[in-house]
Parts: sequence; C-alpha cells; structure tokens
Amino acid sequence: EGNKIFTATGEQVILSGVFYSYFMDDENGSWTLPSGTIEWCTYDPAAIVDNLNELQSLNVTMVELIGTAQFWVQNTNGYQSHIEYFISQAQARGIYTLLTWYRYNSTEGQITDPLNDPGNGFVNSESDFISLWSNIATTLKSYPSVVFESWCEPSTTATTWFSSEQQVITAMRGTGATNLILEQYGFSIDYVFDWAQYGVGHNGADGDLSWVYNYPLND
Repeated sequence: EGNKIFTATGEQVILSGVFYSYFMDDENGSWTLPSGTIEWCTYDPAAIVDNLNELQSLNVTMVELIGTAQFWVQNTNGYQSHIEYFISQAQARGIYTLLTWYRYNSTEGQITDPLNDPGNGFVNSESDFISLWSNIATTLKSYPSVVFESWCEPSTTATTWFSSEQQVITAMRGTGATNLILEQYGFSIDYVFDWAQYGVGHNGADGDLSWVYNYPLND
C-alpha cells in the first residue's frame, strides 16, 4: 500500500537483513555450524534451521538468496526442494526470502546482461528468461514470504531491460503468484544507482533513480 508493506493482518513489515550466496556456489549450500566450523557443499536441514534461528535472534527479517539458474533448471540434486525448504523454514520464523540470480551456468562469473549470454546452455533467449521466472513463480507462489527479483545487478539498455521485465511480471502474475516483486537496475549503460549520495561515482557517472519514472512497469 503506497510505500509501505503490510502483512495480511495489517502489520507493517520492515525488510532488513543479510544475503546468503552459497546456493550460488553449490546446489547443496554450505553452512556455519553451531561449533563455528563450516560444513561445505552439504545439504543439511538441521544446519539450515540453526542458521535461521540465529538470524531470527538477530531480528533479521529478510535473507537475499542469490543462486545459479543452472541448478534450478536442471534441479541438480534436488536444488528446487532445497530452496523451498529454506524458504519454508524462513517463513515459519517470520523471515522473508528475496530470490534472485547471479549467473546462468556454474562455470561462469557474474552475468550483468542476463538477456545476452549466448551459449550458456540453460537460458539462451529472452523467452527462456521469461519461462524460467514463470516456472519459479508456479513452484513458489504458495509461499507469500518469497520476494522475486529477476536478476542481481542487471546491466543492459534500459529500454530492452524494462520491456523484458514487463513480460516477466505479466508471466509471473499469470501463474496466480501474488508475491512481492523487487525491481533492481544498476551498473548499466543508461543508469546506475545513486552512489553520488555517498560521494563516489560509478564508472564516472553519479546516476539516479529516474528509471523508476522513465520506464514505468504495470503490475
């Protein structure tokens, strides 16, 4: 409602927290155990619960979960159910999950132009990109605590990006998903985030958030 977020019972939600990137590096995740040691590349439901309990004790209300699309498309080692379990346990603790992608293929680095990554083997066209998000929305729409963000730090022309984003939004809504959708656009050809307020430019540009007005999205 306006610039505020409310639960179904009318409580205002303030989203603040941390990001978790190990579902990007491995389909099983890696987890810090109560002993302080790290359990690498091992799917461990008990460790997920321990981590979320600790985040809850720190009053975290959101975890940004950054992933690799290959694992979702292939459902590598049950990746989709691993993500879903994390989300379900976070939701049970009043923690929202912001789901976004960083790359398509586990052998790649960060992909900043997700609409132009030929030959990655998993998402090779705009239609593939839209279909990916339609599938994600279908799978996770029963979890109202999931916030969808189609890409982490996208970098392509604004006209191309927001045309695609409109199609993504329309496709996700077509599945019946009513989840919040977060739009991010930065480090790009046309605009960058407002680093100027911190006294630093990005690639010589100060940037602003005028894309919000110049490329309005219909939802």
